[in-house]
Amino acid sequence: MRLVVATFLLLTGRMALADGTTASPLLPPDHWAVKAADRLEELGLLDHYMPAQRAVPLVDVAAAFVEGERHAQESHPELVRIIRTWRERLGREWSGAFTQPRSEARLLGARLGAGYQGGVADEVNLGPSATGPSALHLEAPPSDPFAEGAGAVAYGSHLAASAEVHSTPWDVNLTGVELVGALGSVELSVGRGPIGYGPNEVGGVTMSGIAIMDRAEFRTNTPFRLPGFLGVLGDFTVDLALAHFNEPRHPYHPFLLDAQVQWRPESRLTFAVIHGFMFGGALWNGISFGHAALALTAMSNYSGNNVDSASVRYRLPTEAFLPLTAKVELGTDDNPGAAITWPGLVAGVTAPMLPVLSAAFGFEFAFFGHFITIGSGHIPFAWYAHSQYTGGWATGETPLGDPLGGEGRAFRLIASADPVPEIHLSAIAWAQDRFAHNNYAPMAAGQSVGLSGDADLRLGCWGLDLKGLYERGAEGWKRSAVEVGASVFF
Repeated sequence: MRLVVATFLLLTGRMALADGTTASPLLPPDHWAVKAADRLEELGLLDHYMPAQRAVPLVDVAAAFVEGERHAQESHPELVRIIRTWRERLGREWSGAFTQPRSEARLLGARLGAGYQGGVADEVNLGPSATGPSALHLEAPPSDPFAEGAGAVAYGSHLAASAEVHSTPWDVNLTGVELVGALGSVELSVGRGPIGYGPNEVGGVTMSGIAIMDRAEFRTNTPFRLPGFLGVLGDFTVDLALAHFNEPRHPYHPFLLDAQVQWRPESRLTFAVIHGFMFGGALWNGISFGHAALALTAMSNYSGNNVDSASVRYRLPTEAFLPLTAKVELGTDDNPGAAITWPGLVAGVTAPMLPVLSAAFGFEFAFFGHFITIGSGHIPFAWYAHSQYTGGWATGETPLGDPLGGEGRAFRLIASADPVPEIHLSAIAWAQDRFAHNNYAPMAAGQSVGLSGDADLRLGCWGLDLKGLYERGAEGWKRSAVEVGASVFF
């Protein structure tokens, strides 16, 4: 990690002089267009699409649709219709994503919406003494009507900003805000948004992208190559983020340093190393500069909580009958020997386009827990928990890492389809078992099954969205949520 950071700093000046893309805000990892662009890359229709993290700049997704449609016309004419549908849908949602930069300010897009949300979360009632400070509780949205608005603007090629507001009759929340500055091939983003690392679609050992955090993020917005003869190694991307927690779960107000470095030696194969480090805040009051420097450069585990992982992603040479991509992320907590004795694993296979159907399908398996005992053994510990940073690897009630929430296993099926141009469907089904040391235990532990889905109807600049979730545990706990909303895009 020290070598990676040093290399990145040395290359920053060189990359900043190169031609880069236009500054734009990030689309979240679960946005339909981000998922669609990933499918184009897995189909081999994009030459250099390699986002630095799971949340992707708007203009990069737009460029991916344009490039994918062009390549499909040459090699896969049967895919042109669906790609054009995606491009036109994104154009109605964010019309400015496809316009050329100008010296004055311009609107990238805006949305106003309203609807109704509701849900319940019933845990097994074991009393407050049954939970610790790292414990997570099931969440469901309040049963209320809501109104929301979002918009983004850009100024020239180097500046962009976005904001998203969600309100009920009783509350107003700034759910997202971002100020972006770009110079050549590097970009700095400051605001509130998700950070997601790892190759899988749902789970992630270190950061899965489901949590919204106040963070500053420094990333490459296009892949780069090392100078000189090292350029033969292939393409690299880097993402470095610093988040801050100011909430009851973390009363000591720590920071979280995250980094992902990806390396693509050839078009089918991508490696990545990922590092997460929770540090600072009140727990670091009075420590020496030397201790702080050693901890931040990964030379010491002084008063901090580390979660690290490495991943590999391979686009299999099976496109003649069915395109497939295999993905594996293997990680470790910072307890001694945990990489072998108590590993974290998320692995999956995705098919970006099923034969005949305009649909994608994927399977994921996640496991966090005891694997093997070496020597005198290892004292059991709870993944994503820490003796000093007692709030654990979470913000509010949302895990930063895998949505499993700690030790356990999960099987997930992911599907999406576009049966007609006006309708987009997506769903995730899962069966999981949260073990005794899971952060959701004991009130939402044990075996459970669940299903979440999203149906999106578009008619011109109007949209109707229906979302739902249901999960039930064998011990009697359950949670459910539903949301229906209508939007108009400008």
